[in-house]
Amino acid sequence: MYIKPSRGFSVVGAVAGVIFTLIGIEKVIPSKGLFGVLWTLIAVVITCYFAYNAFSKRGISPYQVDFDVSDSDEGEKESFDVKLRKLKRLKDDGLISEEEYEVKRKEILSNKW
Repeated sequence: MYIKPSRGFSVVGAVAGVIFTLIGIEKVIPSKGLFGVLWTLIAVVITCYFAYNAFSKRGISPYQVDFDVSDSDEGEKESFDVKLRKLKRLKDDGLISEEEYEVKRKEILSNKW
């Protein structure tokens, strides 16, 4: 699973990148020459990275998280209240319909707990 920065963090990073880009164009390039160009290019890359993460659904992940799901009966170990809360969240997020929610809710409640 890939983890990308949050939208808020990405917006702050993009704003900071724009500020550093403007500083590079206005102050650093005229006084430092090649270093100023390098500074500004790095600021532009940082700005693009954070802007892409902030305004796209996919984004760019700086790292990957792997976890082992070797237990086949993992869902059986989950308490019924956790299952109901997850199901409610799916319905509230619009990922399942009211009918699907009710069917699955009855199924969860009918299991022994």
